[in-house]
Amino acid sequence: MVNGRLQQSGSTTRENLVAAAVRLAAAQGTDTTSVRSIAREAGVTEAMLYRHFKNKQDLWLDIYTRIVDDMIEEKKSLLHDSAPIRERLREWVRLTYAYYDDNPDAFTYVLLLPHSFAEALGDTCTRQGHLLLELIAEGQHSGECRPLDPQLALTLFSGLLLSVPRLINEGRLEGPATSHVDDVAAAAWRVLGQSGTS
Repeated sequence: MVNGRLQQSGSTTRENLVAAAVRLAAAQGTDTTSVRSIAREAGVTEAMLYRHFKNKQDLWLDIYTRIVDDMIEEKKSLLHDSAPIRERLREWVRLTYAYYDDNPDAFTYVLLLPHSFAEALGDTCTRQGHLLLELIAEGQHSGECRPLDPQLALTLFSGLLLSVPRLINEGRLEGPATSHVDDVAAAAWRVLGQSGTS
């Protein structure tokens, strides 16, 4: 999968282009990353890039969708798990941070950068949020979570969750992100959980 590092020999040109684009986007943003710089980073010509993608936006959309699909694959099962909501929210944090530790550039590209093409993404950019809202709503329905406005609950949880990768990227917090799972999960539960629930 995309990991922000140039793929090993034997990888396809498309995979090399994706890896190069993610690496550059994480470092300098999508708006300032040119087709020329992506092609150069991947070791191919611009013409080769256009054989695989219609234009730069097509490349960004393809990459974003791939990464989101990869990120939520394991998280989808949390909606059908019978464990208490607190444990499932902790697992959400763990899966998120494990993905970041394995794919920091891809994670940064999708979750920590602004995207001028967000409108073109449609519901792709909200898929993780919708899954998390379902989990929180289940917790509210069962009485495990406080009856906060669902969007506020999502915002509070996401703010806590994304602060750790952001701080690691800025060099203000030591990684790996997975070493912070318990602290973040406990803080999130203090915000979302009913007082007195364990």
